[in-house]
Amino acid sequence: MGNNTSVAIAAPQHTDIGHPALQVVALNQDCATQREFRDRVDAALVQIKRVLELAKQPELAGNVQHQYEDKYCLTEAATNSAVASVLSCLAAMGVTMEHRDRLVEWAGTRAVTLSFRYTRSCEYNREETRTVEAATKNVTKVLGMKFTSKQMTEITDHFWDLNVSWELVAFMGTGHEPDSTLQLLSRESSHVIRTGTNHPPLPEHSTSPSMDLRME
Repeated sequence: MGNNTSVAIAAPQHTDIGHPALQVVALNQDCATQREFRDRVDAALVQIKRVLELAKQPELAGNVQHQYEDKYCLTEAATNSAVASVLSCLAAMGVTMEHRDRLVEWAGTRAVTLSFRYTRSCEYNREETRTVEAATKNVTKVLGMKFTSKQMTEITDHFWDLNVSWELVAFMGTGHEPDSTLQLLSRESSHVIRTGTNHPPLPEHSTSPSMDLRME
């Protein structure tokens, strides 16, 4: 075989739907998916070649000579890579080994869902008045004497307390049972906003709809 090793990359496959009209629609969508997939692969190959050894040459699976059983090996490798990527992402978000073991235990009997929740509040704090000098000077001469003056402007500032909090939680089933919710990560932050009017810059209280992802 030589020194170069070809790394196969699986491409999406077309699924036959049955009805002729639906087949045309599905075929058009499939062609778009194939083009998008190949474009993304080509872009990824540019980056991959900077990391991989010269002996490894990534190729699409259809362009690599292979045996029938090789497609199962490719599927297993791709699945393992996807699982490792998900675990790496979860670890980066704060999921510990203890968290993972508990999620695996839950998944043995019930559905497990990741949920991102976000809340924000903006409350009035105070107002302050300050005097600001104009950038230009007014010079007046009277009987040979020079007088210099500046225009003073009084400005009222309004201050608002902005508080933001979010959390990433996992829950089993519907999450309403005791001990069925696990907080994986959370953050809180606050900031002071200054405005020139007493109109709130943001709604007083807001809660975004939770973004849920079922973990299969």
